[in-house]
Amino acid sequence: MGLLALSSLAVTYSLVSIQAMRALVKSGDTAKVILFANTARSKDIYRMAGNYLQTLNWKENADLMRKIEQFYLKADALDSIASFYEACAQVWSNMYWYMQNWIFR
Repeated sequence: MGLLALSSLAVTYSLVSIQAMRALVKSGDTAKVILFANTARSKDIYRMAGNYLQTLNWKENADLMRKIEQFYLKADALDSIASFYEACAQVWSNMYWYMQNWIFR
């Protein structure tokens, strides 16, 4: 993990931010991905950060859900945020269905 973080810094200094973001995503360091996305101020980087955060356990972490929404809104990625909201609705629908069947048995 350390080598990927160092390589992302090297790529950042060479002004190739997309490759730097890919290296950070591969490293799996969520805090660094969020920090880099906030400082890069690029729509492509915002979309990549939102996509990466969706691969994490966002269903149990409200902060991740907010970050995903923020990055997609900053990227003007309305299709991505619509898909994310659809996934959220599916999770809540399934949770409601399971709770209803468990309580009313």
